[in-house]
Amino acid sequence: MDPNSGLSIRRTKPIDFGSVHDTASSTRPWKLKRLLRIEFKSPKEDYLFLQELQSNQGNLACHRKAIFRLAVIRESFSPRPLHLLEELSLIQHPNIAEILDIYFYDGRLSIVTEHLDVCLLDLDFSRLPPEEWEIATIIAEIIKAMTYLLSTLPASEISIESVRLSLQGDVKLVHDMHYQSSQDDYTPSHQYNSEFLVEMLEILMSYGTSSGRCWSPEAIEFSSIPASDSLFLFKNHVFLTKAVSSSKLVPRIRLATQILCCHSQRQPEELYGSEVHSFVQSP
Repeated sequence: MDPNSGLSIRRTKPIDFGSVHDTASSTRPWKLKRLLRIEFKSPKEDYLFLQELQSNQGNLACHRKAIFRLAVIRESFSPRPLHLLEELSLIQHPNIAEILDIYFYDGRLSIVTEHLDVCLLDLDFSRLPPEEWEIATIIAEIIKAMTYLLSTLPASEISIESVRLSLQGDVKLVHDMHYQSSQDDYTPSHQYNSEFLVEMLEILMSYGTSSGRCWSPEAIEFSSIPASDSLFLFKNHVFLTKAVSSSKLVPRIRLATQILCCHSQRQPEELYGSEVHSFVQSP
């Protein structure tokens, strides 16, 4: 039996709600939505918790029927959980982290998303400055995600930590689903507008290029575009013609993950927690 077959049973195809009109806006077109399945049990019944991630990024986990597929489980503190679930049913894009499962148990809403190996800052541009094609490729992928979210959930918020990459070269945004509790007084610093791109460019271009050459006129002009609520000037700039397939980023992403692994010199019981041992010992 396919070890992933247990997961496929839990997924459903998108459905058209047909005559069910979206009452939030009389002008919003009807959308093709996913049928979200909410499990009213603890996610620990289905998932093995491996490690608590840093910076309040949730828990690294794997499904007990697909142990070699990593996922991230985070608790949502949304004051409007039903509204949040409605939003989740709209999110479906290759540049947005995929939602795998949703659990509601003991008054807590837990959301399971795909695991993406590194965040943008893990690529360590201070020691390994990027080339212009790398910057153009990352920005082009993020613009795709931002354009989608602007048309789907215009009130959403992101931060630099929202940008994550996989070992396959995927560049995705992890959509904020109220992962911070109200007690933390968390206020996102950016909206989905070009202000976020300006900050990304400052990070990506602050250390020069790996070849030591000066930035091209196109790169300088692109980085000088002022922040606004529009992505138009960025999306149509000639600098983005330098973008290539994001799979070309794989060597840099792989190196970043290797460096992160070298920095983590903990013992297996520290890395994975006691639940791994109880899982291995259980019949």
